[in-house]
Amino acid sequence: MFDEETLGRLRCPLTHGQLAVADPALVDRINEQIRAGSAPTRGGQPHHTPIDGGLVTEDRRYLYPVRDGIVSMLVDQALELDADDPLPSDELSSDELSNDGGPA
Repeated sequence: MFDEETLGRLRCPLTHGQLAVADPALVDRINEQIRAGSAPTRGGQPHHTPIDGGLVTEDRRYLYPVRDGIVSMLVDQALELDADDPLPSDELSSDELSNDGGPA
C-alpha cells in the first residue's frame, strides 16, 4: 500500500504521531461495522463506504481510511476505533515502528 519511506514521513494531522498500516483483520472488522451502520467518524457522522485499508494512529484511537489506493487524512473523516474492543497485539505492535519514525 505504502512504501517504507512514504509511511515513515506520514503523520497524523491531529496528533502528529506516527501511523502504521492497518492489519487486514482490523480492516475486515471495520467493514463489518460500516455494513452495520456503526462506524462513526471523528466528525460524528457514520461512515458508509467500505474501505480497502487504513492507517492507524500511534495511540490506536483513529484509522484514516484508504479507498482505491488513496488515504483520506482529513481529521473529521478518521474512523474512531472502539476502546472497549482493543486491537489484538498482532494488528499494530510497537515493534512495527522504529525510533526514527519509519517502519522497522
